[in-house]
Amino acid sequence: MLVFWLICFPEIGYSQSINLGDPPVLNFGKKQYKAGTQVWDIAQDQRGIMWFGNNEGLLEFDGIHWRLHPLPNRTIVRSVRPGQDGKVYVGGQDEFGYFAPDKQGNLQFHSLRDMVQGMEQQLGDIWNIAVRPEGVFFRTDHQAFRYFSGHLTALFPPGTNLHFMGEWKGQLMIQDGTHSLYVFEQDHLRKLDNPGQFTGGTISGIIPITPDSILVTTIKNGIFLFDGRQFTPWKTQDDDFLKKNIIFCAGKQKDGNLALGTSLNGLVILDKQRRIFRLINKKNGLQNNTILSLFIPEKGGIWLGLDNGIDFVDASSPFSTVFPDGELQGTGYTAQVFGDQIYFGTNTGLYTNRWAHYYTPTLRKAFSKVLNSEGQVWSLTNLNNHLLMGHHEGPFEVRNESAQKLANIQGIWKYVVHTPGKALAGHYNGIALFEQEASGWKFRSNLKGLKESSRLLAKDKDNFLWMAHPYRGVFRIKAIPESDTLLVDFFDQRHGLPSAQGNHLYQVGSGVIFTGQTGIYIFVPEANKFVPEPDFTAVFGPNVHLRYLLEGPNGDIWYATDNETGLLRVQNSTLGKKVTKVPIPELSDKLTVGFPFILPVDEHNVFVASDHGFIQFNPSLYFSGQDTVLRLVLHEIRLKSGPDSILYGGHFGPDGHFNPINLSATLNTLMFSYAVPDVPGGEFIQYTHFLEGSADGWSDWSAETDMVFANLPPGKYTFHVNARNQHGKESSVQSFPFQIAPPWYASTWAYLVYLLLAMGLFMGIIHRQQQKFAREKRGLVNLHEEQTKVSKEAINRLENEKLEAEVRHKNQ
Repeated sequence: MLVFWLICFPEIGYSQSINLGDPPVLNFGKKQYKAGTQVWDIAQDQRGIMWFGNNEGLLEFDGIHWRLHPLPNRTIVRSVRPGQDGKVYVGGQDEFGYFAPDKQGNLQFHSLRDMVQGMEQQLGDIWNIAVRPEGVFFRTDHQAFRYFSGHLTALFPPGTNLHFMGEWKGQLMIQDGTHSLYVFEQDHLRKLDNPGQFTGGTISGIIPITPDSILVTTIKNGIFLFDGRQFTPWKTQDDDFLKKNIIFCAGKQKDGNLALGTSLNGLVILDKQRRIFRLINKKNGLQNNTILSLFIPEKGGIWLGLDNGIDFVDASSPFSTVFPDGELQGTGYTAQVFGDQIYFGTNTGLYTNRWAHYYTPTLRKAFSKVLNSEGQVWSLTNLNNHLLMGHHEGPFEVRNESAQKLANIQGIWKYVVHTPGKALAGHYNGIALFEQEASGWKFRSNLKGLKESSRLLAKDKDNFLWMAHPYRGVFRIKAIPESDTLLVDFFDQRHGLPSAQGNHLYQVGSGVIFTGQTGIYIFVPEANKFVPEPDFTAVFGPNVHLRYLLEGPNGDIWYATDNETGLLRVQNSTLGKKVTKVPIPELSDKLTVGFPFILPVDEHNVFVASDHGFIQFNPSLYFSGQDTVLRLVLHEIRLKSGPDSILYGGHFGPDGHFNPINLSATLNTLMFSYAVPDVPGGEFIQYTHFLEGSADGWSDWSAETDMVFANLPPGKYTFHVNARNQHGKESSVQSFPFQIAPPWYASTWAYLVYLLLAMGLFMGIIHRQQQKFAREKRGLVNLHEEQTKVSKEAINRLENEKLEAEVRHKNQ
């Protein structure tokens, strides 16, 4: 994508967007983060989680979810620094130590206060923390401690006054009350010889500029440069302003600009020419003007800890907002760069400012209303080096900061060149003719032949004027100035359009593109009908509802549909035209409803009319920042209800890995929460999830950051979640395994008991059957023996009877 944009705009990287607009600012009040007002320190860990030292404890923010971790003594957290070991070191009032995750990923506080010996027990406030390879360092007003290998060491004699601790050329540096400077090296402090002292006052920040030079900001005396030999004032044209408003904290952005947090006037950003590039305070976005802490994340933007709240200034955003009418913040309708001025037309009038590459804070707000322009402005047109304004009150020519009315015609929409020296203007009740004279443009006449409101006008290569009426149809107009008449042809659905309603038209090159409720069309004179335009139809499809088309100065084409706003790049090749569609989701639904307008000035400055002022857009910056890595974190896993419902608190355990969760059968409704920490508020971030072990696959993409799985059956599961941004860039998948045990009656032991019972029952049945068989066998044996006995007795009786018979026979 970046290569494509570089081809379109070869000057990318050699200039920047002008600083006319205000960058986006996100406000987080104490009702949102549910803690105290003041925020004293800000830091970010290696996963992207933000940490804030707050009046009521340590605040954690993952881009969506806030969580408060109070200190045991419930005091202010003045300083915070996360370590590479997963610990978060904090300093409070008479308390310091670190938070570390337990086995469930919940942070637990471990105090180091009891390791302080003797007179140092009265700690006061811990103002600075530095996490370094040689240990963790804590600074109070009167002492600095080194924590290393489980031991705590005091670095100064008791009662020493200390003003600042920070990093100096890769070393730990401390400034004491006599303005002497010390560095920590080889396990001890060494007082610097060059420079031995810094006499510019109390240091508020140290900013490395080159390997050999450092900028030092001070509370009351501005900024100093150390060039390796000595300190000298680093003069700017705004020194008095900076000294007056007190630089309380400072940092450097990736682009080299300096971010200065002041106590009295908000955030000051100095560019590389030492000029105030932006001044952001309560008037243009901050919750208040007192900045207590400042942090610049690696992904861009500036976090501000305020006297009352937390703000995120997206200073590296390619989008900013311009309100030319100040606090009125009226709707934008049109804009034009003309000569050395830029003009903005709104519903409240026409406003102008000098067109410059750089604006001082005063000049940025120096918009003036053009005289006689009060009310609704519809259009601005450069006609032969004359600026004409379409206004509800009629036609005007704008000269510097004054508008001269050209005729008593109600409601001029737009001007179109007809022939050299002649122009046609669509108004509420038809079309008027204007002619250019030596003194400027003059009204000639209202042309007869058309009484329709003529807002949408374009001229084709055959010098026909086309007019589309959203509720009437499309008109082809031939102007005949000699007779002040118009020859008009009418077209509707009988000529290839979808309907007589919902039609628009746009000038693209020397031709005219027509759009209906669905589809994109061109007019074919030979057939006297409209047919689908092949190139645009191939890009958008046959059923699109196109709301806006504008050909820019570089041949790019800006577009807006019902669903998206973006850019078309049309390139000619030997095989024909190649059209690439580049959506810009941030501009979707931002254009003024019913009256979309875009002014592409150059590759760094595009102005978009919106319902609230104008959006200033830097395309080169936008497309150069799309390859950023997207980080995703699991914030929390909890049971849907019940006490002690948090199963995973969002942080790796002591071993640095997720610990699998084993749950009973009744704890089978779980809620997973997740976020992308580098995108505060989560705008344009979508998520998809998959519960391995269930029948469902990956879900549809959604902006939801919480997912509930209810009444899960027993089994082994792994929850997977992925995120993507508006450019389709995806994060790494985060996974979390867990297991739900079966109910007691379905457990392994229960089944073993069931098996034993079944075996016992089976053996009992067999034993019973064996006993029955034995009884039956004994009964049969007894019966057989009885029967045998009876048989023997019968045989014996028969034998005896036979013998007796034989004896009787012999005795006869």
